[in-house]
Amino acid sequence: MAKSARVENTRLKELKAQQAASERKRRLWIAGSASAVVLLIVIAVVVVSLNAPKGAVTSAKLSGTISDPLAKSLSTVPAATYSAVGLGSASATPIKSMTGAVATKDGKPRMIYVGAEYCPFCAGERWALVTALSRFGTFTGIEYAVSSASDTPASIPTLSLKDAKFTSQYLSFESYEVQDRDGKALQKEPDDVTALQSANGGTAIPWIYYAGKAYQSGSTVDGTVFGTQAQDPIGAALTDPSSALSKAVIGGANLTTARICQTTGNKPADVCTSAGVTAAAAAMQ
Repeated sequence: MAKSARVENTRLKELKAQQAASERKRRLWIAGSASAVVLLIVIAVVVVSLNAPKGAVTSAKLSGTISDPLAKSLSTVPAATYSAVGLGSASATPIKSMTGAVATKDGKPRMIYVGAEYCPFCAGERWALVTALSRFGTFTGIEYAVSSASDTPASIPTLSLKDAKFTSQYLSFESYEVQDRDGKALQKEPDDVTALQSANGGTAIPWIYYAGKAYQSGSTVDGTVFGTQAQDPIGAALTDPSSALSKAVIGGANLTTARICQTTGNKPADVCTSAGVTAAAAAMQ
């Protein structure tokens, strides 16, 4: 082989070696860049996860029929506590008066509640609603519940009226929890209830209809007062008129009671003419 040919072959081999080395470096750079991108993505996900708002951790029960002690706490709040609290820290603003005759069902004033288990405003209101209605009749089938962990305020310990039944000589009461804690469909309200709601306050929940004499759109109770404790201690705390829980829940119950009394002809008299109900009625619109 001629010298020039040998030199050319040597150069060709060197060039190929350089190209191969360059290709290896390029592949290593691409692989390294891809790994770096993946690492940055993982770091970003971890940072976002660590800094994302968390639902409140709660010791409250998510389901199941409420205990006998809690049921008793809600139905036996002393009359002296109601009178001592009066309006308390509750807000009368969500309740609006209506004109016209008392609407009835089965011969008794018709009261309707529409809410949802995920709803934090419904969570606070149910405590006042159940406590107030227990002055007019008897509940069965109330269950434990906790509002959504992703809403604000989050994870409020509460009650569910999904399977609740109410018996009273004074009024007719029906309840609809339209969605569960995860926002999935639960109970469908009848068309006539939807029509009443649309005509009186719209679709905001909680929505309460007081037999054609008033409607409520929103909560009278500040849900932040409940914290993350379990439901049974909340019920036990309602007897103390100086507690923040009692001022919120019993104040709301007195407002609800005052509105119900407008539909029942102020019966029962000992409830409707009590000092706490009279004080709450003075704040109504």
